[in-house]
Amino acid sequence: MQDIVGNVNIFVFAGTDTSQNTTEVALCRMAELPDMIKLLQTASDRVYDQGSWVTSGARLEGDLFLRLWLKEVLRINSVTIRSLPRQALEDVTIKDIKVQKGDMVCADLQNIKCSPLYFEDPELFNPDRFIKPMSKDVERYAYNPFWQGKRNCIGKNLGQMMILIIVTQFCKMYDFKKPDGI
Repeated sequence: MQDIVGNVNIFVFAGTDTSQNTTEVALCRMAELPDMIKLLQTASDRVYDQGSWVTSGARLEGDLFLRLWLKEVLRINSVTIRSLPRQALEDVTIKDIKVQKGDMVCADLQNIKCSPLYFEDPELFNPDRFIKPMSKDVERYAYNPFWQGKRNCIGKNLGQMMILIIVTQFCKMYDFKKPDGI
């Protein structure tokens, strides 16, 4: 019973909280981009029928524009801003930084995803940046919304689907824009 309750807590609270925050920030960012809202509304019309059900043969996650849009949303709005601290197991020097055995180390992922070294015009919301495949090294370390490797988020697919469903349904049902003076 304890395992069941623990797993339910992880999926219900942890996953929905991060997906909800990412969705809210994405919608706020979209309010500043009326052309992007129109593209999202067009994508919603491709995927959903008039009753807001997914159309026959269409797949929400299979729409190219929505996949690119979601990658850019997760690059800019990722809730993962730094890695969890790890303790160095041995002395090491990385470029001019000396790390001694026992030091606590973490990576600042926010600065990586907003760095012009990895992304051209990193502050600009541009889903087209993901049309060309990124090199494996850049993608692995610069684009990291759900962590990497064996410690990645087990709710990745659920979170992505939640964001897509909420944003596309919202854009299908409502016209919205950033209020003047905000």
